[in-house]
Amino acid sequence: TYLGMAVGPVQGLLGLYMSLYRVQVCLERVRYLVEAAPDVQAQGRRRPDASLAGELALESLSFRYPGSDEFILRQAACTIPAGSKVAVGSPSGSGKTTLVDLLLRHYDPVAGAIRIDGIDIRDFSLGDWRRHVALVAQDIVLFRGSVLDNIRYARPEASDEEVLRAVSSAQLDGLVARLPQGLDTPVGERGARLSGGERQRIAIARALLQRPLLVVLDEATSAVDLETEREVLAAVDRLFPRCTRLLISHRQAALDECDFRLTIAAGQLQLQEVTGVAA
Repeated sequence: TYLGMAVGPVQGLLGLYMSLYRVQVCLERVRYLVEAAPDVQAQGRRRPDASLAGELALESLSFRYPGSDEFILRQAACTIPAGSKVAVGSPSGSGKTTLVDLLLRHYDPVAGAIRIDGIDIRDFSLGDWRRHVALVAQDIVLFRGSVLDNIRYARPEASDEEVLRAVSSAQLDGLVARLPQGLDTPVGERGARLSGGERQRIAIARALLQRPLLVVLDEATSAVDLETEREVLAAVDRLFPRCTRLLISHRQAALDECDFRLTIAAGQLQLQEVTGVAA
C-alpha cells in the first residue's frame, strides 16, 4: 500500500533530523568552549631555560575559586630549595589540589606570586611553563594511540633516540618486548589494555621526555600495590635527582625519605625539614 511505501522514507527523514539535531548540539558546545574566557592570561613571553635550578617560592599567596568567597590559601608563603623532595601530606580538602592547579597555572592567585628562581611564573608563556612541569596524577591520562604516541605527546619533536632513552630509563623495556607491536602497540581507550603499574611507567617515561624543572606526583601510586609503589618512587628519585619534586599522597610509605614535609592548614603553608622547621 501507499502507506507502507511511505514508512521507509519518513523514518529516513526522522533519522536525518535527529542526526542534524545532534550535530547542532555539538556545534553549540564547541562554540561555547571557543568563546569562553580563559581562567588565566597567557601574556608572558619569557622562556624557561637550562640555567634555571628549580627553587620554588610561594610568596604571600592568596586564592579562592571564581564565584566563591572562601579563601583556600590566605597570605601563604614558603620557599622550597631547588632539587628538594617534598612530601605534601595534608588532609583531604585542605588545598593540595588547589596548589597543583596554581603550579600548573590552571588558575592564577588572587594575590601574591609563585616564583621559580625568583622569576614569576606568569612571566613565562603558558605553554612553555606547562612543558616544564611534569604531572603524574592518580588518574593517568593515556590516549587511544600507541605506547609511542603517548610517550611522545610530552615533546612531539623529540628524536627516536631520546624516546628510546626515556623508555629504558623508565624500565619499560620489558613491557615493550612483550607487546605484540612493541612501541607501536595500541594502549586502548584510556590505556585499558595496560596494568596500573604499566600506565605509571609510561607516565614517567613521558615526564622524562618532557625534561621538567618541577615534578608533581599527585596520588600517583594510589592504584598500585606497595611493591610497585616502591619501584615507582625509587625510579622518580633515580631519574629526576635534580628536579624539585612534590609528592602528594595519603600513604605514609610514599612520603618517607623526603627532604621536607609541606603542610597546608587554615590557608597557610608550613614547610618542615626532616630535622626541623625550614620555613
